[in-house]
Amino acid sequence: MWDKLIKNFKNYLKIERNLSENTITSYLFDLQKLNIFLEENNFSSNPSYINESTLKKFVYKISVSFLIHSSNLILVSNLNIIYLNVDQLLNS
Repeated sequence: MWDKLIKNFKNYLKIERNLSENTITSYLFDLQKLNIFLEENNFSSNPSYINESTLKKFVYKISVSFLIHSSNLILVSNLNIIYLNVDQLLNS
């Protein structure tokens, strides 16, 4: 499921949002961090089952770990795009 989500999300960022490769790489890196978090904390790794509460826990963990404030805002923005479009991204 993640492979399909990543592929479709990358296409969305490239075609719909016209983002640079560096920005796309950053977005995909955030997805990898989320996937690792889900696995480490025994959450369902199926992107369709990720809910707002799980995302909040992930953002909190990241914010107390190593990211600076501006990076947290970018991460939240990236997750919001994914969260709001996950069904479309998985079914494209």
